[in-house]
Amino acid sequence: MELLRSFTLNLTVEQMLVQQGRNRSAGPASAEMMRLYQEAIAKAKELAEPVALYEVFDVQAVQDDALLLANGYALRSRLVVTQLARAAQVAVALCTIGPRLEAEASRAFAAGQGVMGFLYDSAGSLAVSHVARTVVQHIQEMAARRGQQASFPISPGSADCTLEDQKVVFDLLPAERIGVRLTDTFLMVPLKSVSLLIGLGHGLPTAHDLAQCHFCARRDKCPHYHLRTMHEFEQSHEG
Repeated sequence: MELLRSFTLNLTVEQMLVQQGRNRSAGPASAEMMRLYQEAIAKAKELAEPVALYEVFDVQAVQDDALLLANGYALRSRLVVTQLARAAQVAVALCTIGPRLEAEASRAFAAGQGVMGFLYDSAGSLAVSHVARTVVQHIQEMAARRGQQASFPISPGSADCTLEDQKVVFDLLPAERIGVRLTDTFLMVPLKSVSLLIGLGHGLPTAHDLAQCHFCARRDKCPHYHLRTMHEFEQSHEG
């Protein structure tokens, strides 16, 4: 198991606006709204405690309805079974920004400061997406050093991946090490947490080929899809 604590949160107002579903061709936000967004980003950077862990598990076999791990556990989401069928291993990851920003958003809502509560919550969602993206890149680099491919990441509870696989993630990883727990209804606490399944091997659909968003009927209307596209654009212009 590897524990990751070194993260840089390069959050921007434009990313927040895209995440919230604002049309990128829309006119600029007012100076006052820009100030509030920047305040929310500053608070997110102050209160976020990004941390992640992951472990790699060998795949034993693939059945019609399950990807069987060598340790006896099975992942049963159709998306996992179909897209990771060629994986020799699966990297299982969990990441969070902790509870402090979430608590600050709750305090703002309770104090009647709904706008700031919303913006803190939005900044938290953006922050944990940055952490998840960094974890994916770390696993991709690890796979490359091994001479393997890394598949596109799959998150339980998102398009075509059932929440039941979330229970498997928490059975496989010591989530308490990073302060995350799973409720009886498969909800992660703190809420700003993300789990990931990434196949390792050869002949896999990589993040250059596909994304979980491609299997979601709502992708064209989903701000998270447009945010992911924006991240890809930014990465293609780095270095």
